[in-house]
Amino acid sequence: MENDVATKRLLIKMAEATFKQRFSQFARRYNQELVGRTWAEIAKNGGIKLYLSRRHWDTPTKIADALDSLEEYCDSIEAVIRDQDKRKKEKKKIS
Repeated sequence: MENDVATKRLLIKMAEATFKQRFSQFARRYNQELVGRTWAEIAKNGGIKLYLSRRHWDTPTKIADALDSLEEYCDSIEAVIRDQDKRKKEKKKIS
């Protein structure tokens, strides 16, 4: 993928849209407060732009590959949310 400004801008917009869509799904599936806190923590720490800036775009990368990478990132976030949601539900059962 060319390392020019237009490509970076397009990639960021696509990533932000994907990120928002996935977090919307998370909010429907899991505890909304937990998802909101997770979103706020990621945003506070640089958000998706930080994630993208850490990626190495030196080799030719297809947009599909970049989006697959983003999906993997979102899957890892979902795993954290799912685990925290599960722990919260278990605490409620114990109480």
